Amino acid sequence: MIDSLNNVIREWISKTLDSAYNQVTGSNTMVILFLTLFILIVSIAINILRTFIKHYHFSMSRSIDGYRVEEGLFTRKKVLLKSRKVQMIETITNPVKRIFGLNTIWFRQFSDFENFRNSPVVVPGASDGKKADLLNEIFPGITDDEYQYFKPAGGYRLSIFIRFALVPIIPVFLSGFFNPGIFIPAFIYLALSIPACLVYTKKRTLAINSGRLIFGSGIIGLKQSYSEIIKVQSITLKQSIWMKRKGVASVHFSFASDTLSIPYIPVLQAKELMNYCLFRIESSDKQWM
Repeated sequence: MIDSLNNVIREWISKTLDSAYNQVTGSNTMVILFLTLFILIVSIAINILRTFIKHYHFSMSRSIDGYRVEEGLFTRKKVLLKSRKVQMIETITNPVKRIFGLNTIWFRQFSDFENFRNSPVVVPGASDGKKADLLNEIFPGITDDEYQYFKPAGGYRLSIFIRFALVPIIPVFLSGFFNPGIFIPAFIYLALSIPACLVYTKKRTLAINSGRLIFGSGIIGLKQSYSEIIKVQSITLKQSIWMKRKGVASVHFSFASDTLSIPYIPVLQAKELMNYCLFRIESSDKQWM
């Protein structure tokens, strides 16, 4: 009796799984959506686990010339963060972190670029108040006077949409003639890319005052890169043929740790921005490091 019942249950489970498998694999759209959701969940889980292991028992204390950072679960890592060597501070937040007023802070120091990439100094989960304190302590003597804001012109939205939405989707649409089921996820990607491009171009900004530069970017989250004008190593104005026709240009700022830019601003504004920064650098008696 028990063996017969077990056989019935096994047959029912087998038929149910086979039916579910056929329903999923019978539609390319369902397969792609399922794989996308699975990869997203696994990525989030891996990221949480990696963050826990890397920043376990995180502590940050003052030292004579900066901060001492200790962290790590299996391997304790101790780093000395020297204030004078910090070239840039990056803060990253997202909708969930904003609810709790938290930021992830990256310190970019003057060092060998490859070495920096392999071992950045990161502060996870810093409050808004701690973020403001660190900015004022690392970059002291900079007043928060009125900022002037620069934003890309309208042509930048079209450029981003072509590069990251239309160009990648063209081969997908071409392959759709041989596999029609791929058209639906392709249209979904195209529909989602439109608001993504709009949000990205809206967040791509540069704020500048008498001593500080703040670069903004992001889609879901917001990344802000802070630095002092005197830490800029070089400034370059670039124009493509398309940008010349539109009367816009991109200004690239090279630091000892990275290069950032503000694209697609009017040429006159770009030249004024470059000349102002060069003036502030040459007229300052403060050392860049």
